[in-house]
Amino acid sequence: MAYYTTLLIHEVLNEFQKQKTQQEKINILRKHRSPALLDLLRCSFDERIIFQLPDGTPPYVPAQEGSVPNNLLRQNMKLTYWVKGGKGDVGKVNKIKRERIFLDVLESIHPEDAKVLILAKDKKPLCKGLTAKLVKEAFPGLLPD
Repeated sequence: MAYYTTLLIHEVLNEFQKQKTQQEKINILRKHRSPALLDLLRCSFDERIIFQLPDGTPPYVPAQEGSVPNNLLRQNMKLTYWVKGGKGDVGKVNKIKRERIFLDVLESIHPEDAKVLILAKDKKPLCKGLTAKLVKEAFPGLLPD
């Protein structure tokens, strides 16, 4: 399936929250489907995905809104460094390097997207109204039953 979204993740979530009905919310998610959005939804709601990072917000310097060198649409592939079983698994990459990669991503993306990434890492809803049930309806097969 082709991906055409030009919105950053936090912008998609803002649009999602503006919708009144569940179907409108699902339509926004589907319209702005991207590998990054799907990965963050999976990370947030799939209990099988375990982050090997400390809970909470790490000490980082958020990027300036007007001058972010990167975005989550490109940086989402680094998720594999932070989850159990991925490239950065314990024994493959040491804890300090794994956490440094995470901080580098947080500091290089839009500050609102950085907040979303931290929420996903901590298994918290990415925004108001976004539930596992709604994600399952929007993207069947994305999450386990």
